[in-house]
Amino acid sequence: MRGAAIAGLVQEVTDDKSLPKEERKQRQIEQAPHLSPKARLIKLSRNPARIAQTKLRRTKQARSRKRA
Repeated sequence: MRGAAIAGLVQEVTDDKSLPKEERKQRQIEQAPHLSPKARLIKLSRNPARIAQTKLRRTKQARSRKRA
């Protein structure tokens, strides 16, 4: 891939952080059917990582509560 193609993918999968969270989420839902196949793969590959991070964070929080 060339720089322009990568920049296009980055733009396609990046949310507009200037918008409120609820509006960003709604736009994600609306735009999902129109993503390119590569952008869809990027979006899907990020979900397992986020789930793993959330589980790890919750485990650490639970352990710290038990110690306290």
